[in-house]
Order: sequence, then structure tokens, then C-alpha cells
Amino acid sequence: MIIGNCNAQENDEQGSRFIDVKTYVQLVLENNKTLYAEKYEIKIADANLELLKPIPDPEFAISGFDNQEHHLKMGQGYNASLEWLMETGGKRKVRKELAKTGQQLALQNLNNEMRLFKAAAKTLFYETVLAEENLQVSWNSYHIIKELARMDSLRYLKGSASKMEALQSKLESEIRWNECMEKQAVRDVLLQEMVTLAGLDTNTELKRPLISSPQFLLPFNLDQAIAQALEKRSDFKFSQLKHKESNQELQHTKAERATDITWSIEHTFNTESRNDIGETPQFRTTALGVQIPLKFSNFNKAALKIGTAQIAQSQILENQVKLEITAEVKNAFVRYENAQKRMQQLDDHFLQEARQILDAKKYSYQRGEDSLMEVLFVQNTYNEMQQLFNETKYNLIQSQINLEKAIQIPLF
Repeated sequence: MIIGNCNAQENDEQGSRFIDVKTYVQLVLENNKTLYAEKYEIKIADANLELLKPIPDPEFAISGFDNQEHHLKMGQGYNASLEWLMETGGKRKVRKELAKTGQQLALQNLNNEMRLFKAAAKTLFYETVLAEENLQVSWNSYHIIKELARMDSLRYLKGSASKMEALQSKLESEIRWNECMEKQAVRDVLLQEMVTLAGLDTNTELKRPLISSPQFLLPFNLDQAIAQALEKRSDFKFSQLKHKESNQELQHTKAERATDITWSIEHTFNTESRNDIGETPQFRTTALGVQIPLKFSNFNKAALKIGTAQIAQSQILENQVKLEITAEVKNAFVRYENAQKRMQQLDDHFLQEARQILDAKKYSYQRGEDSLMEVLFVQNTYNEMQQLFNETKYNLIQSQINLEKAIQIPLF
């Protein structure tokens, strides 16, 4: 059993049985395996930056030689050298800037994944709530028809109802029970999907979603919502950083064309030569050197052309993301306003009136004034109104979730 804090609890017992949406979203963000793996991209980007801090390592080499000392008496010796590559053109600085941009890209990508997972968690949570509410509608309907069937059975035994009436009401109660089983299966599948999305073991028993309607107040108009989205959306920041990275890649290409210099120092020692033809004393030599490559490859401008094209490409993609975000916010805003208007047309007053009509029909049926078909007709109408109310409420909540996802600002 997963233990969580419920915000809409009425008492401790309710808190031990249900999980609220905020607790569930936090559970997903902390335990979802895909999201958890994505967090390692931040550590990898940090490590890539650390890799660039050291300067190129110097190279040390030592070797010994023998000038046929055993036969010709020409002596022996050794040679030691030290080389160090000095990069020019700001290569190291540009690489560090690229790595820092890589860090920012990893962070924004993670933030965007979290945005999507938050929306997915809330959507699944309230979809499960809807399934639970519709299941309760079916169970209530089943209990009503079951009670009528029980009473018809007693009336049949007393002789005040026909056998056909008793069988018909019993058959209707069995049909309602099958509907309950079907909706319960839908609810149970959604509960299992909640467990999977939260990254929990499939055998984990997750607490059932707390049935509630979020308090939602939109603090800005459409133009302000678009401005907020372009300021907050992680995928737009990601596209901006990709454009920045393209510019840095071009700078890196230019820096790589600069000529690097290799400095070297070499020391040689030779023992004395005791050859009869040419005797020489032992000696040492020291040499300083510099290596400068001839960059004939710089005449090829293909790498620069590629870098310039990539900058233009990333700018176009950035503009495209901006257009898509603007359209997404507009669509989400329109759907939210539409769902809000539909919800305003429905209220509990209609459900109360429908319930009163149903109770009156049940009473009339028990007195033999109405037929079972009339009761079932009113019962179905009442069920449809309840489900319409639940689905309209769910559509409003879903539009709120989509708007929140489009703007990337917590709204409820």
C-alpha cells in the first residue's frame, strides 16, 4: 500500500484509503523509470564539462641506444624528449561553451519531459476518477433495480404480481450487474495504468484516486497566456539553445582551423667512443624545437558552409516551435472556454429533479400504477444525466490540464 498525503481529506480514515492528484503527480515525477533515466543526462552533461577543464597533456619519451659498443667500442647513450601541444584560436574556450550549452539543453529537455509527465499523470488520474464515478452510477442503478426485483418476487409470492413481472425485473437486475462488472474492469485497468506510470511494481496496490474537482482560476487572457508560454515553455527554450549551439559549433569549426603549435625539448647523452679509428669523449646535446603544421586543408570551406547552413536551419526550427506553441495555447484556450460554458449549463439542480422523478416512478411502480418499462426509462434517463454531468466535468478538467501543459505554469 502506498502511503500519501491527501489534500481533500475529511478525516484520517479517508486519507488512508485515497490518494489526491498532487500526491500522485509527485509519485510519478519521483519514480517513473523513463523520467528517472532522463535525469542522468544532467549528470552526463556535467561530466562532459569536467572533461574539458584539463589542458592537453605533455608527452614524455625516453629511449636508449647502443652504437655496437661490444664490437666497435662506439659507446652507448640515451635520448629523452618532452613535447606539449599548445592549442590556439580559443579552441578550449569554445569547447567549454559548447559543453555548458549541452548542460542547459539537458536541463530543458528534462523540464519538458516533466511537463509532459505531469499532464499525463493528471489526465490518467482524472480519467480514473471518471471511471470510478460512472461505476458508482451503475452500482446505484443496479441496487435500485435489484430492490425492485426483490419486491416483485415478494409480490409474486403474495399473488399481487405476475410471474412475468418478477422474472423481468430479475433479468433487468442481472443486466445491470453485468454493466457494473464491465465498468469495474475499466476502472481496474486504469488503476493498473496508474501504477505503471508511477514506476511502481505491478503487484503494488495503489490507493484509489480521491474524487474531487480542482479549483481553477485562469489569471490571464489569451495574449497573456501566449506570452507566458513563450517565456516558460521548456521546448521553446530548448529550440533557442539549439540555435545558440549551432552558432557555437560554427565558432568551434573556425577555431579548429587555427594552427596549433607543438613545443619540444630534447636531451641526448652519449658515452665516450674508444674506437681506434675515431676516439671521442662522452657528450650531451640539448635541442629546443617547434612544430607548426601547414594548414592546406583550410582552403576547403565545406565545414564552414555546413555550419552556416545549420545556423539557418536551427533558426527556422525555432520559429516553427514558436508557431506550434502559439497554436497549441490558442487551441487549449478555446477548448477550455467551450468546456467551461458547457459546464455552466449543467448543475446539481437538474440531477436532483431527475432523482425526484425516479423516486416518484419507483413509488408508483410499487403501488402498481406504472409499469417496469416506465421505471427503467426514467432510470436510464437519470443514469445518462449523471454520466453526462461526470463527462462534462471531466472534459472541463482535461481542458484545464491541456491549458496548463500548453502554458507550463501550475494552474491547479
